[in-house]
Amino acid sequence: MKYGATDVRQFVVGVMLGIYKPEPAEEIYEWAERVLRIPATENPEMAGMLWSSAHSPYVRELMRWVKRPGKGEFWIRKSSQTGFTMAVLIIICWMIVHRPCPMGYAINSIEEAKKISKIRLQKWITYNNLLEEIGEEEDSLNNLTFFFRSATVYMLSAATTGDWQNKTIDILIMDELDIHEHHEGQGTTVDMARGRVKRSKNSKIIGFSTPGDTDQITIEYKKGSMDEVRFPFPCCGHVQAMKKENLVFSTKEFKDLAGGYLMDKVKSDAYIKCEMCGGRLFDYQKRAAMQACEYVATNPKADPAIRSVHIWDAYSPFVTFGEIAVAWIQADGNPELLEGLYRRNFGEPYERTGAVLKHADVLACRGGVVGTPTYYERGHVPFIPIWLTQITDVQGDVRKTIKLAICPKGNFWIVDWKVTLSLAEAFDWIDVPVIGPNGEELYCTEGFCDEGHIAKTIREECMDRIQVDSLVPIWPVKGVDVENVTELVSTNFRYIGGNYGDEEILVYSIADRPFKWEIIYMLSQREKRLKGGKPVIFLPTDTEEDDDIIAELCNEHPYKKKNKTTNKEKWDWKKTGPNDFLDTLKYGIAMWTIKRPLLRKEGRAA
Repeated sequence: MKYGATDVRQFVVGVMLGIYKPEPAEEIYEWAERVLRIPATENPEMAGMLWSSAHSPYVRELMRWVKRPGKGEFWIRKSSQTGFTMAVLIIICWMIVHRPCPMGYAINSIEEAKKISKIRLQKWITYNNLLEEIGEEEDSLNNLTFFFRSATVYMLSAATTGDWQNKTIDILIMDELDIHEHHEGQGTTVDMARGRVKRSKNSKIIGFSTPGDTDQITIEYKKGSMDEVRFPFPCCGHVQAMKKENLVFSTKEFKDLAGGYLMDKVKSDAYIKCEMCGGRLFDYQKRAAMQACEYVATNPKADPAIRSVHIWDAYSPFVTFGEIAVAWIQADGNPELLEGLYRRNFGEPYERTGAVLKHADVLACRGGVVGTPTYYERGHVPFIPIWLTQITDVQGDVRKTIKLAICPKGNFWIVDWKVTLSLAEAFDWIDVPVIGPNGEELYCTEGFCDEGHIAKTIREECMDRIQVDSLVPIWPVKGVDVENVTELVSTNFRYIGGNYGDEEILVYSIADRPFKWEIIYMLSQREKRLKGGKPVIFLPTDTEEDDDIIAELCNEHPYKKKNKTTNKEKWDWKKTGPNDFLDTLKYGIAMWTIKRPLLRKEGRAA
């Protein structure tokens, strides 16, 4: 075997410093299971315990691949929380001790690079006394660059091209690839990475990410082997991958007589169906079964130097089959939630289809003719609602208000609407009843009002009503137009000001985009949703074609906006006219997501 000048130089330096050790024969994960204890910052529940690959046995193949001689790339298209970040930090620890060389860890921003360095990697190194083993001091651990005598670790920001210049790196790890910036004139960070690892005969790139708007991870994944992680199912021993198409939770055993989901049973008993014998793999069996897992290539046209694999939440030790199933049920019919489900839970790209609504789409929501169950006129409702509310939107000097009823099936019935210039008039309208199926008077139980540009005034007016027991309460809401949200509806106490000084009031914050997408699909795919038993919107039978509410429900739509630098497209929203009634409906549907679980506990909602 021939050795290059770099190898000889590192050997000589190691001997002279007295720190040279032959590379151990054991695999990286075997070394880690023997040596590395988990820091509390990594997992408080497992702090102090020896790390074990048994929790995520699919990371073993990556660790085997790192030790093998030769250049290569390994791309991991994954869901969230699968343990690969921890795995690559362990690989860095092993490299520092047993194969010192220039290493790089690139993530989307300098802030994230600092977090990974300080909160995670440095803790692994210091907690396990690795500096003592290699004869280094703790001051070698600068926040973004670790300077050791025979190795350097660079924590890099994908957003800063200067971080990448003039660095030769033997192993480069690329985290959160799909939110890395595109650099004009230099291309993607993948292009830049390949330029940094040319010299060493054993240089390697490891990249992993959940699919995002750029979907760079899928591009790289498809160049490689596109491995499946397969293992013998306990039912018959057939070796197979876990596929989302085989996740079973929608058969009769998981539903009540009315066809609704028995969510507790879904959460506890969802299973993966064996593709050979039809047997059941339950979540409690997967850890033991996966210990025999193997990577099986599925791409006959793969670049021989590129490995790639897809891992989704079913494999994760942190997520159960039931939790995946519940998330799938909750996302069904909502493209915003489905996008999150596919990307974060399935580890797959998701392409939405937009729609520009026409007046005909909205008019199709009118109730049926006289004598049919869905016939109703403005101000009336053809059933006893399980929830009746009023929502007001504030735009300029105009206040637009709707009354919205929810039927036992979960459909949204717009009962009436009103345009006023006075907030007081809009609020007083909540005390005007609607007429039920037998002529009875039905009253709203609560209301909501958009804060708009007069938050202080809205909060004062709402508090005035809330403090009077005989009045129906109206709560302030505000829309939040962001792409990625952790909560669809959140609550915060906000200062009221004015006559109330430092007193606070509960304010609901609504993630705009998921609910706008839901309205688009409710209106544009009405017939399909009716057949599938999914919620739809109803308008009174006597709604006129020229009523303002018809136009306003059509006056905002999604469109693809191209980024001139990256040439990638992403969804944005365009207003073509007043959309106040659309906003009132959006807030009503959003608040139902909070109200529904409460009514379900009472047995009143499906």
